[in-house]
Amino acid sequence: MLVGSDLTISTLAGASNNVVNISGGQLTVTNGTLTVNGAGNNGSAQLNISGGTVMVQQLITTNAGGVINFNGGTIISQGTTVSNGLDFAIGNTGGAATFIANGGTHTFQKNLIVGSSSSGNTLLITNGATVFNTTGYIGNSNGANNNAVTVTGANSVWKNSSNLYVGYTNNTGNTLTIATGGTVIDTAGYIGL
Repeated sequence: MLVGSDLTISTLAGASNNVVNISGGQLTVTNGTLTVNGAGNNGSAQLNISGGTVMVQQLITTNAGGVINFNGGTIISQGTTVSNGLDFAIGNTGGAATFIANGGTHTFQKNLIVGSSSSGNTLLITNGATVFNTTGYIGNSNGANNNAVTVTGANSVWKNSSNLYVGYTNNTGNTLTIATGGTVIDTAGYIGL
């Protein structure tokens, strides 16, 4: 599906329980914003990604009624705002999810988790992208193995306002790679906990 401008899941106040499921193929929003719940506090919407590719200029969900379940496939975004009061997981229960922050600013209100209860998930911060979040986790729980974050390229930054954990609870093979001018910032870092 190719959308030339904006795509909004639940647009007007009161619009609720609207869902987009992507398990294969490609959704591209070329010149606008993909908004998950534009209906505000009186609405609700879900974007469920388990496969395929989502390419967006901007990805936004800014209230509790908007939920993004990212359990597989790929998101390529030039800018992201997630301020729905929830952690954002790249690979919550499904594995092999990839998020590419391709330039721009990506702001996550809460924690950013690469591999919550699953393995083989990836975050790539590149082309001068800046990613902001509270605590960062690469592999969060038992069985969350072989997850990876790469920060590469001049002015590419991952800024954790709190701690960063590479391997949090009894997991293995999780990696952080900083390359070619990339920067990672955190209050305290833990490699294997």
